[in-house]
Amino acid sequence: MWSQYESQSGDLERLNKLREYAFKTYLSGIKSAFNQGDVKQALMLMSHIEHHFGLSAEMHREQAAWLLEVLRIQEVENKLLVCLQMMPDDERALELWSKIQTIRSDTP
Repeated sequence: MWSQYESQSGDLERLNKLREYAFKTYLSGIKSAFNQGDVKQALMLMSHIEHHFGLSAEMHREQAAWLLEVLRIQEVENKLLVCLQMMPDDERALELWSKIQTIRSDTP
């Protein structure tokens, strides 16, 4: 809501500063959630980043890794597909993809 006001006011410098502050605040919250072992909270905060800012390939990959921890397999695959479209040679994403395929093959 605050960003809509700032964008309508035409103060792009202030808008960018507020967006950067919000982004850093979300990242800090994610780090805190992980330090407390709360993967679900980290995922919830990441969904806010995705909604408001979009995700980089690296963030899609890391979100996939977190989703794997809570066994949300279909979402892991979706996130990795996006990541691998953006960075087809990313070693960590390829390793996660391999893990998912192993889990899929082991599941009846």
